[in-house]
Amino acid sequence: MMFDDVYVLAKGGVCVYSGHPNEIRQHLSQHSASNDVHKDLFPIEELIKYSCLDHNNFQVKNLVQATKTKILDKNSYNLNEETQLVLDGIPNNRVRFSIHSIWILIIRYCYFIRGFQWIHLLIFPLCLLIDGLIMGLIFDPKIALPSGCINLEDDFNNTCARTEQQLTDESDLRTNFAYTVTHLNMFLNLIMLQSALMFSKDFVYFLNEHRNGWYSTGAFYVMKISIEILPLFLIAFLFAYEINIYEVVRPRIYFWIVALFILGAMALQGAGYLLSILATGDFTTLITYFVGLSTFAVMLSNSTSPVHRLHYIYQFLSCLSPFRFVFEALILLEYGFGRCGRKQIQVILYKLHLTHEEDDLFFSILMLVVNIIVYRLLAFLVLWIKSNPYQNRRTRADRILYHHGTLAPSNATIPGLSCHNEFTIHQISI
Repeated sequence: MMFDDVYVLAKGGVCVYSGHPNEIRQHLSQHSASNDVHKDLFPIEELIKYSCLDHNNFQVKNLVQATKTKILDKNSYNLNEETQLVLDGIPNNRVRFSIHSIWILIIRYCYFIRGFQWIHLLIFPLCLLIDGLIMGLIFDPKIALPSGCINLEDDFNNTCARTEQQLTDESDLRTNFAYTVTHLNMFLNLIMLQSALMFSKDFVYFLNEHRNGWYSTGAFYVMKISIEILPLFLIAFLFAYEINIYEVVRPRIYFWIVALFILGAMALQGAGYLLSILATGDFTTLITYFVGLSTFAVMLSNSTSPVHRLHYIYQFLSCLSPFRFVFEALILLEYGFGRCGRKQIQVILYKLHLTHEEDDLFFSILMLVVNIIVYRLLAFLVLWIKSNPYQNRRTRADRILYHHGTLAPSNATIPGLSCHNEFTIHQISI
């Protein structure tokens, strides 16, 4: 009696009653073949006795037919008035963007990380920290001391008579250049790979849940970029602390390194999301895309060959490489801004065409922000297109109706449905 309505099934899945509990006794009295409805029993117990019988039972068939007639008579008017025929089926559910959905997803994803995803979330930062420690042991911090400045009047006249100190400084310059390129590529590539692998696992679950209308594409994407930004800040501070050997020559450069690492990693996180969406969860395809994009970004990073010497198409494509702008900003901070005298030039900056220090540093930071916007926005657009396919349902249904309306009759003859001389029935007696 606590229920507003009950729905009772008999063996075989047929319905023997549907309605309010108060009407069970009346239902049994009207449609029961036998008149043995006991008044001293609860009506539901009497009905359950019938429901224990097989669906082929005569009494069960009577109850099923009466219930079916009652349901159809009761709902026929409501169905016609409150529903509308859709030519191509029921539309998919779509949920609007909401902050509440983001908060629920963040809480759920934290539980998911704690139970499963923590392995992938920790293994890449651990690799970065180990890499930073190894590089600190391999490279001598003294490689940051040579300024690489040459005097336009004196040094060009003494190119043949090189002192041992000058040769050592040149070697340290090359080593420091390789040191900067190595730790930069290691950090940015591992961040991009981590983002791509983690997003590829979440992407499959997202498609299933979004198809059911649980939350919007925007809510899922905002949750991802929000929950992965905190570990990024932590690993950037730790890794920059390990590889920072420039504090002696450039005080407070540590915070610049952290800021540049964070900006570059945020851009490459968006690139990792984009690769995962394009790969659609396939690991082999994802790794192929990652190797291709990483090679492209490193080759156009101004660390292998000066960008200003490349074709103008490659110069334009290099603007989409966060590696380039993080590298240029780090080189400017290491060797620019007053390290050379009035009549001196810095060799590395001169070869890389970074002669306007303040303007070049501002341009690098600005382009990192642009890359963040481009890659993250592009990843969201591709995600939205893949998860919300455009379906003009009425146009498709009209095409189907038109196809059936213009379908030509078939010339095939089906035996047994028309006169056909070759169709015979052979009876075999055993």
